[in-house]
Amino acid sequence: MTITNRREKMDTFLAALRLKANVSLACEAAGLKRPVVYSWKRRYATFAREWEDALEDAVDLLAAEAWRRAMGEDSDKLLIFLLKAHRRGLYGDHVEVQSDNKVEVRYVDDWRNDGN
Repeated sequence: MTITNRREKMDTFLAALRLKANVSLACEAAGLKRPVVYSWKRRYATFAREWEDALEDAVDLLAAEAWRRAMGEDSDKLLIFLLKAHRRGLYGDHVEVQSDNKVEVRYVDDWRNDGN
C-alpha cells in the first residue's frame, strides 16, 4: 500500500468513525481489517490523535441527538440523565457516609465446626 493510498484509507476510516463511533463499521467503510487500523494507531501518533478526535466528534453528535430527544415528548429519563451529567452538583446522585470510627472484625471458622 502506498503512502497516499494508506492516508486515503485512514481518512475514510476516520470519517466513518466520526459518524458511527464504531471501529468495526469504520473498518468496513474503509475496506480495512481491525488489526490494520490498530497497528496504525500504535505506529502513527498523528493517526492515534485523529482517531481520538473522531471519537470525540462522534460523542458530540450523540450528545446533540440526546439533547434533541430530551426536549421532545415522553423523554423524562433522557432528560434526567442529561441533567445529572451536566449539573451533577444539583441533580446528581449523592451518597452520604457516616462513620463512628468503630470497626469490629470477627473471624468465623465455619469449615472447622464439626458440631462438637
